[in-house]
Amino acid sequence: MNKSLENLLKNNHPVGRVEFFKYTICIAVLQFILSLLFWFFTDRILGVQSILWFSVIFLLVILFPLLYLYLIQFMKRFWDITANKNFGMILGIIIFVISTISMVIFPVLTFIIYLVMILLPGKIVINEQENL
Repeated sequence: MNKSLENLLKNNHPVGRVEFFKYTICIAVLQFILSLLFWFFTDRILGVQSILWFSVIFLLVILFPLLYLYLIQFMKRFWDITANKNFGMILGIIIFVISTISMVIFPVLTFIIYLVMILLPGKIVINEQENL
């Protein structure tokens, strides 16, 4: 398996700010492309009658895996910020749930959470870079 793909799918190490930003942008672009394909497929090919069943398939096949990728990146980033794997994973899950819910209720909060996660320096990745 490709190293970048493996790093994206597994919670095997903490990620720094740049890597978090890079992977988040990749996931967002993938989400945008898949959403456009979903819209095109349901609007042009299936029609409005089949949209309910296709929405269920979309949730199971596309949206849940994307949410998993976002969750993994949150847990990795908070692992770096807290310098504690277990606490970082728990905090990552909590902040991920808050971020996901706030996308519907208060989208600006989601933007603020991502901005803080990108700007807040980590403890592990910085120490590893200083040792190199």
